[in-house]
Amino acid sequence: MGRRALKIVLTTTLIATSLVVGASNQAGDNATMAPQPFLEDMQRESAKKLERFGQILRAYAADHDEMFLDTLDRDEIKKLAPYVKPEDAKGLPMTNFLPANMKHFAPGNRGKDLPQTAVVAYDRSLLELTDGTNVLFADWRVEFVKSDRLEALGIKLRQKVKLARGTNSYSVNLPEQWKPYVSAGKLTVIGSSFYGVRSKSFAAYPHVRIRWSLRNLTSDPVELRVQYKSQRTTGGGRTGASMWYRLAPNEHRLIDDIIPMMTATSPVRLNVMAEELRHAGRKVDFPRHQLVTTDPFLPVKLPSNKFVARDEKTDHLLVKHARLYYSKGRGNVLELEVINPTDKELSLVLYAAATGDTAHSDKVGGDSPETGLFFETTKTTKPNSESVVRLPYSVPVTGQDPLLVFTLFGPAREVFAADGDLTREKITPLYWGWFNLNQATKQGLVSLPGYQPVEDRKKLTAQKQSEHFLFRYRPGSYAEQNIDTAIKEREAAYENLSSVLKMELPKTVTIDLYSDMEAKGLGSGTYYTPANTVTNTHIAEVYNQSYQCDAYHELAHIFSYNFPQTGGSVREGLIESFAQYFEPDNFQIGPAIAKVRQKLSDGNLRPLHDIILNDSNGEDEFVLIDFLLKKDLARFKRFHVSIMRAEGVEDLEMACQEIYQTGLKGLEKQWHDSLGAACKKS
Repeated sequence: MGRRALKIVLTTTLIATSLVVGASNQAGDNATMAPQPFLEDMQRESAKKLERFGQILRAYAADHDEMFLDTLDRDEIKKLAPYVKPEDAKGLPMTNFLPANMKHFAPGNRGKDLPQTAVVAYDRSLLELTDGTNVLFADWRVEFVKSDRLEALGIKLRQKVKLARGTNSYSVNLPEQWKPYVSAGKLTVIGSSFYGVRSKSFAAYPHVRIRWSLRNLTSDPVELRVQYKSQRTTGGGRTGASMWYRLAPNEHRLIDDIIPMMTATSPVRLNVMAEELRHAGRKVDFPRHQLVTTDPFLPVKLPSNKFVARDEKTDHLLVKHARLYYSKGRGNVLELEVINPTDKELSLVLYAAATGDTAHSDKVGGDSPETGLFFETTKTTKPNSESVVRLPYSVPVTGQDPLLVFTLFGPAREVFAADGDLTREKITPLYWGWFNLNQATKQGLVSLPGYQPVEDRKKLTAQKQSEHFLFRYRPGSYAEQNIDTAIKEREAAYENLSSVLKMELPKTVTIDLYSDMEAKGLGSGTYYTPANTVTNTHIAEVYNQSYQCDAYHELAHIFSYNFPQTGGSVREGLIESFAQYFEPDNFQIGPAIAKVRQKLSDGNLRPLHDIILNDSNGEDEFVLIDFLLKKDLARFKRFHVSIMRAEGVEDLEMACQEIYQTGLKGLEKQWHDSLGAACKKS
């Protein structure tokens, strides 16, 4: 907050309306996206969060001569940690939420010198949806202030967010480099969002359904990669899914898919980005071009009713019913009865995800080791017949309000993407919905595991010290039963990293081993990943029978955080690639070098600055890190720190000149020459 910050713009996490989507044959039903009950709930939740933030800030200031924080970056916000209670993590995760959603002004005053009517913070996202917002004043009270009074308080009014309703279409602007190869029709977003399952990575997330057409204008195969990325209207936080589309010569394709949205608790926009195009197997360009930005959507909140479903009637498949049942022999089963009215066999794919607690609607979804259990089955239906698709599933022991979300795709087409990886294009989402498993259990349709409150599961009261680590875990847990194995793996990882990086860590590293994702989220404040660094000497992980985190990744982060002059990172740069580089099961450096060498030979290797600044993770980044590490370790450490702080190409150029005594082009040439030398040796 400058040096002694005064005013903070706060975007609170909102509570979304419960858009209960009843069984329907129309995917484009209109829905009111922000009814009055939703706005009232949002206003109350906003006031609670703003008041709690004021309490934390006030406690900190009281111990620091009424001074606020210097800035609101991640490192500075960690100073608030002693004043944050564990339960705050659910609604106000300090190191993730605040930097992404706060802006501030710095008049340079102490808190005690401010008039009681001075504004300390206000909720920006609430202001975009209602006629006013909650304001935190210097006397630490929170008050809802109407828009006509806000400008007098120094708060600039923003244009209200207009939420999309029903079905909306948007023009697609292709990059100029793509226009000789493909054309595109309008992108249509069908109906309101819903909870669905697109893949293991996007399970039980809110989704929207999209349709658009692509035409191959050439007589050769064309493959293009498009990224669907959603982001809050106020900025901060996003998620995305990249899709390959392979078009046969002169093919005209209707794309029909569902796209994950990043949150269930505040309005989001869907951004569609052009990433890559290959014509006849040769890469055309790297446009990084935005094709479409939609109107804001308000994703659904997880429902409390027993069963909700959407049915897209088509000419090639009908769904008669979806039901749950339980038997001792089969366990829990999801069953769909489908009708194939065509003269062809049709291949179907059924995805389902069981989540443990719908109260944390932003945190459900993802891979089974993280936040839920993911299931998949395929079924070939015979012509003109009825078929039953059965999918056994289990439920994690992570919550009181479990839910089963499912999506049926069909028919599915399998293609090989340009990089050789098999990609299944789920071209028709036919049927999707969710079951409240508590209600199903009362009817004898589901058997649920025993539930233990997360407040108990997050308590790590047992511990064991090793040479470089302090392990904390729950008595009787899987971690306790296997703690000697965990110690052996982590100490081996430490010795390898220390040997490669030629350094020792200055302090003992604490590793918290939680039994499940919800407990880890509440205990560490970070819900979206099964492992993360809490500080530069503290790691939090999920560790249970089905999932144990890689021993190297987070520890590599800890080592990098102790490089000379580390701190105040602006961007990730190669930070994730650096950690993944050391994962033993991640990739083989020899084949990776061969792939990158081939890209260089074909003229398809990205420029050095693009590889560094795009925060992607692949063989380009790994091979670059391998080169820089082996070229000069001390200089690599300095360069790694500079990359974390770099805001653009100019910063990288200065770092190259200072550290390697050459510019980006010079360093790039040295890398390319090493790839060529490796080619000659082989």
